[in-house]
Amino acid sequence: MSNIILQVENLSTSYGRIPMLMGVNMSVHKGSVCTVLGPNGAGKSTLVKAILGLVRADKGKIIFMDQDVTHVPSHKRISSGIHVASPATGTFPKMTVETNLRLGAYNVDDKNILEQRLEEVFHSFPILKNRLQQKAGTLSGGERTMLSISKAIINDTKILILDEPSLGLAPIIVEEVFRFLKKLHDERELTIMLVEQNINKALSISNFGYVLQKGQIIYEGDTSVLQDSDILKNPVM
Repeated sequence: MSNIILQVENLSTSYGRIPMLMGVNMSVHKGSVCTVLGPNGAGKSTLVKAILGLVRADKGKIIFMDQDVTHVPSHKRISSGIHVASPATGTFPKMTVETNLRLGAYNVDDKNILEQRLEEVFHSFPILKNRLQQKAGTLSGGERTMLSISKAIINDTKILILDEPSLGLAPIIVEEVFRFLKKLHDERELTIMLVEQNINKALSISNFGYVLQKGQIIYEGDTSVLQDSDILKNPVM
């Protein structure tokens, strides 16, 4: 099996007649943290939706764990281990925090493993334990982000894709979220794909990065190289 867990090959998508992604190529290696940077409207969220199967590919392929999943339904991609954490769409607002977490663990059959993972979540995000019977829709933005991430990692996730986890959060909460993501990667060696506008935070925990602009990859490289690149000094970033 290849060391590449997720590969996007010459991917193009559109909304109606409007092109959104144009010939995007990228790879995410197993056990790495890969970041995708770009301004608003660059196509970052469209890329995430395409990987999950929520946006149809006009051209190109999406390969996950050496399998072509380009035309595989979203629910099968999720059950195979692709999980997206998004504060906007990653929770069921009318259900309690506890119900959200347990629904997130639908692939975990061993009750002891489930309880162990729940305790890991509560250790990292103790506020969620205090909010167990509260409806997810009443949580703050930071708490919803924590819940969304927790729902994804409580399952048998092969790759965790985070769509703008710092969006709308207070700086202290952003610090907490990114500290948890680094710990998650270091301890579990979980593969993470991070889609972000917060350049400094994203690069601080990443191994490799891509810059997406107007639906195209305009730069890629190790984060040590990317940090010194003039491309990130562009005002649109």
